[in-house]
Amino acid sequence: MIYFMRHGQCDKTYTGGYNDKRLTEKGTLQVYASCDFLIDNNIRINKIISSDIVRAVESGNIIVSQMKKNIGVNDIFRGVDKGEYTGLVKGSKKWSTMQEMKPKKVNVAYLFGESLLDLYERVKSNLDYILSLDNCLVITHREFINVLYFILYDIELNMDKKMFGVGHASIHQCDGVGIRRIYKPKIRTKL
Repeated sequence: MIYFMRHGQCDKTYTGGYNDKRLTEKGTLQVYASCDFLIDNNIRINKIISSDIVRAVESGNIIVSQMKKNIGVNDIFRGVDKGEYTGLVKGSKKWSTMQEMKPKKVNVAYLFGESLLDLYERVKSNLDYILSLDNCLVITHREFINVLYFILYDIELNMDKKMFGVGHASIHQCDGVGIRRIYKPKIRTKL
């Protein structure tokens, strides 16, 4: 089995992409809750790999601190490169301008970034490697996990980012043929 976890919540006042925003307190608690789920359910994890984006690495480091495992970082587990849209303050003038140019089709790229189709092709070209990661937890991003659902279930790629229930710190189990969400975090009240 391979397990995919979306990173915990980061500052929602900024747009996503390859930004350097850190986890919020809520995001940290989400990741601890997901870690508790893995430990309480005796889910065997031999290896942890994270996207190299800050919020994913922070999430991975929390898991590592609790499970006493090493972590590897790999940029193939990034989400969509949102180019000029990355890290903008929501509501700002530049954000408003960029909102008008935000891709509405899977084959349209962000300005100086990628399209969802580009991510799909990246995941598909690395699928054999990804599916070889037995007993591994991969900390990644919503778009990446969504694309796995599209590929494994042969669903036509679309822009519905909420289609598969990939919430912050949710865990998705993949057997190489299919993938399903097995945990949606319930927030811990304290660290």
